[in-house]
Amino acid sequence: MNTALLALGAAAGPILALPFVSRLPRDDAMWLSAATAVLSVALIGASAIGFVLHPSASTVWLGAAAFQVDGLATTVGPAIAVVGLALILAAPRRALDGRFLIGVLGMTSSGLGALLAGNLAALVAFEVSGIVTLWLVLRDRRGGRLALWTLGGCGIVWLTAAAWDPAAAAAPWGSPAASSQLPPPLLAALLLSVLGRLGIVPLNSWATAATESARPLHVLPALLPLGGVALAARWLHPQLALMLPANLQLQLSSSILALALVTVGVALVQQEALRSLAFILGAVQALVLVAVLDPQPLGHLGGELLWAASLVAGAGFTLSVMGARARLGALDLRQFHGLERGAPRLALSCLLFGLALAGLPGSVDFVAQELLLNAGIAQSTIGIGLAATVAAGLGFATLRLFFHIYYGPGESLPELELTTREMVALVPLATLLLLGGLAPGLLPLLRGAQAVHGG
Repeated sequence: MNTALLALGAAAGPILALPFVSRLPRDDAMWLSAATAVLSVALIGASAIGFVLHPSASTVWLGAAAFQVDGLATTVGPAIAVVGLALILAAPRRALDGRFLIGVLGMTSSGLGALLAGNLAALVAFEVSGIVTLWLVLRDRRGGRLALWTLGGCGIVWLTAAAWDPAAAAAPWGSPAASSQLPPPLLAALLLSVLGRLGIVPLNSWATAATESARPLHVLPALLPLGGVALAARWLHPQLALMLPANLQLQLSSSILALALVTVGVALVQQEALRSLAFILGAVQALVLVAVLDPQPLGHLGGELLWAASLVAGAGFTLSVMGARARLGALDLRQFHGLERGAPRLALSCLLFGLALAGLPGSVDFVAQELLLNAGIAQSTIGIGLAATVAAGLGFATLRLFFHIYYGPGESLPELELTTREMVALVPLATLLLLGGLAPGLLPLLRGAQAVHGG
């Protein structure tokens, strides 16, 4: 079984469905999108099972582009595919339209493609395609022009950096030709572009502005770490390792953690739930970036695992908040809405996913954060203090959002429990989150690391 071909099929399916989704009626487009997402989940899941059984990298070439399957691709890949399916199933039916479905399928495809990219040229191509998808979704929404300028600038930086050494861009990862160093100014621009793509303060205005549009559902694919992290893990991390000594890398990590702490603080003073949610997810993405850029292999491994866990937990928490918004309308955090009496299972899912974002014991996030706090960042008292404070702040921010939406006096509410579609979307996310945390040895990323180190 060629795991690379299976994974490549998972990335190609959503692209092939896009022309039909844009032309079909709403219900038909929804079912076609859901079927395509199920197929992607099945293919990338089969690839992950194949890797767990035989933990060795597999590569396939399509012309000059190389595609590979390794522990990272088979751990984060299923998370991306399952999140894409969950977004389609759990979104309120009246809010589903061709633009949202195109955004989810396009981001699923670009996210999987960036993971599978076997060289820099393919990675940048998929990341740029993700930027184009986001712009198509947000172009005439509030924050659309700001998104165009921010994301367009990111794409220009990536293309320029990739074109700096075409031979290195075409070389497979790990080969001597692929280890070409970027000039320091271009490396700095690359780091800033990753911060902008992930929506990390102070470059997050485009994402938070989009949540205030008439259809905030469209911004969901932009708030989750579906793009940008692969570029940091495959390209920025080795570049920083070549250019910066370990102590400067730790200072950089501490600086990004400080930005995450500021982001959490801003989330705590927001009066509108979706803006608070956008800042919470921005802080999570900053934490993921710090972990992925950790100079020690153990911390970098934890970062890759945290990426997958944050995707699943972030999607579940976002869908729980969006589900409350669909039932109650605008969510003002200056008052309590008491939705728990009408939707207790939705409240439970919001609590579970929110605490998982902060490192709930028994979840994959907890395992990932343990790896991070025992790696490079542990060498810096300031860094480990900032990381712990960010995790605690995330827990407080998610609980604030949870209690204001689901508890308090509120008004007498009718039965507003989870729909069947929401159950089908949220239960697999919770299962992945808890199963991976209780049995981390099953995760392909850790199995691959054990195979490499003989553990």
